[in-house]
Amino acid sequence: MGGGSSMKRPVAAATLNALFFVAPRALSQQTPVVPVSPESERPVEPPAVVVPPPFVPSAPPAAPAAQGEPPSIEKPGAPSAPALPSESPAPPGTPDPAAQGGYFGGSGGGFVLRTENKSYRLRIGLQSALRGQVRFREGEDPRVANPFMTLRPLIEGNIFKKWIRFWTSLELASNPTYLLDSYVEIQPLDLLGFRLGQQWTPFSRHEAIYGPMDLLLPDWDVVADYFWSGRDKGATIFGATTDQVFDYAVGAYLGSPLRQFEPIHGNYLFVGRVGLNPLGPVGSEFAYTDAAKPAPVRLALGANGYASKATSSVENFNPSTFKFETTVTGETTINQAGGADVFLVTPRVVSLVEGYVRRTDPGKGAPKYTSAGGFAQVGVLLYERELDASVRFSLADVNLDKSNDVGYGIEACGTWYLHAPQVFFKARYAFGHQQLPASVSTNDAGQMFSGGAPLIIPPGSVHVVTLQVNTSL
Repeated sequence: MGGGSSMKRPVAAATLNALFFVAPRALSQQTPVVPVSPESERPVEPPAVVVPPPFVPSAPPAAPAAQGEPPSIEKPGAPSAPALPSESPAPPGTPDPAAQGGYFGGSGGGFVLRTENKSYRLRIGLQSALRGQVRFREGEDPRVANPFMTLRPLIEGNIFKKWIRFWTSLELASNPTYLLDSYVEIQPLDLLGFRLGQQWTPFSRHEAIYGPMDLLLPDWDVVADYFWSGRDKGATIFGATTDQVFDYAVGAYLGSPLRQFEPIHGNYLFVGRVGLNPLGPVGSEFAYTDAAKPAPVRLALGANGYASKATSSVENFNPSTFKFETTVTGETTINQAGGADVFLVTPRVVSLVEGYVRRTDPGKGAPKYTSAGGFAQVGVLLYERELDASVRFSLADVNLDKSNDVGYGIEACGTWYLHAPQVFFKARYAFGHQQLPASVSTNDAGQMFSGGAPLIIPPGSVHVVTLQVNTSL
């Protein structure tokens, strides 16, 4: 036993000498020491729990930057290795804007993902109008309408700057479903902006400015639908003064309907609109509920017009390619139209009046004709800012050169604004009548014409009862 102890002393002494010789060099090189397992003599994997590092002499402080030389700053988001314990922390970089998500109120609100400075924003939304609607016509059985007035999922927001915006929405309340709007807006100045893509065209305040969640009654007026220039693919230049007293929009489009992606050579649509809001900007058609309390008095005036050439076409589904193919029929229609609108907002009353006139050349040697029409609607608050009553009267003479082709309609509606403009309920009764022209023609689809001008609705009287709930996310 004593012999064994004497044999270990030289080994221990040699080991101590080696440690004293190696340690200063290891410390001077700042080489990290990896612990060794006494059982396996293999390096042990570093533990998951962070432990304080062993003491290492601090490195000498860095020399100060030269006078007048700016400090070195990393670009935002640039990757960097964590500082060693012996090093001074790196200069902090410019932090990225904090991410935010949730439900936000106000303009551009809803369920939104965005940066704190709002330079990047994405809203995922849905516009829904579910209804129970029954139509009664003389000599026919009652007919139930499509239970969806509209069902539009959408995504919209801005990229990099608040004035670089995008919007894409679908219309699911149709068979087949289709792309409704998809465009990009670039508006570096209030007075100058550009919109490119598939979009609404700026004719008629009622049709172009107000979406389904902005309407006073359950849906758009039938006469306004008749004269509107519709949606199209193209470019719009638009803008407004900073106080929004004056606004304008001018657009050039391909003259192709929504579901027709291939343009037809020779088609075109040019639209222009100017607006004047002498008392300041106005809100929706029920602005007395969604404006400041009480709603300020506002007056908006607008004038618009368009010129178009459209060659009609039909779409057929090709089962071999699984695509809808467009076939041109050769029937070309040329239109020039004009219109004007007046919108008044007071704390308890809103009123909108629009009128239109259109000159049409149906082609193929058929006589040209002129159509005229318009509508007026009034809403009155009955209880606080939650319940109102509204009425609308519509009138159109589809061909001023022919007799007995006038159509008209009367509607009465009550709305409960449970949480406007996100949730509200509507109940409406409507009556419409279309005269039967002395000379009427019918196309293959069963649509009737008076001297080449399509009638607003089939001849006769119709009664419509509607219960509707609108929701917007």
